[in-house]
Amino acid sequence: MRYPQHVLSRGAIIDHLWSFEETPVEGSVTNLIKDLRHRLKAAGLTAELIETVYGMGYRLRPVPEDDWNDREQRVRTIIQQVAERFQVSLEQRMAVLQSVERSLQAGTLSAQQQTAARLQAHKLAGGLGTFGYVKASKIAEAIEHLLEAPINQETQLAQQFSQCLEDLQQALTASLAEAAEPNIARR
Repeated sequence: MRYPQHVLSRGAIIDHLWSFEETPVEGSVTNLIKDLRHRLKAAGLTAELIETVYGMGYRLRPVPEDDWNDREQRVRTIIQQVAERFQVSLEQRMAVLQSVERSLQAGTLSAQQQTAARLQAHKLAGGLGTFGYVKASKIAEAIEHLLEAPINQETQLAQQFSQCLEDLQQALTASLAEAAEPNIARR
């Protein structure tokens, strides 16, 4: 695996895999390669990865360029789908937190609404952290911690919550704008 382009003789494979005391015969390498091929096939790998270079040894076959392009495209599609789902959940979680803000300001926040909001803030913090929005994730964690305490409909708590929510929205706006800018280094 370290040297995919190099042809490794049976002797070289023996030297890399076995200690001097346990050195098998070269025929064992042939059986090992055969067994490895069967295991790869049983695992669902259709392409032949190990190439026999007759009279010399074995080497790894290069992966066809088309396979890499297909895989890369599939990965991009999956990442795009995950990002879209995250965006939808982000909007939903922000809507829940905005609803809590209105309830706090009106003095009508229920324990059930508080519990649901704390869970949404927790999930929001995790999702933001996963996607690399560190600052926004920390603010969402702060909102979660605010919602852990018993809420007595205090004006100060409502102000703290509103300030954290505003900070979160600003951090998200800045992060999303930054992510949308073209990155010249990637090209």
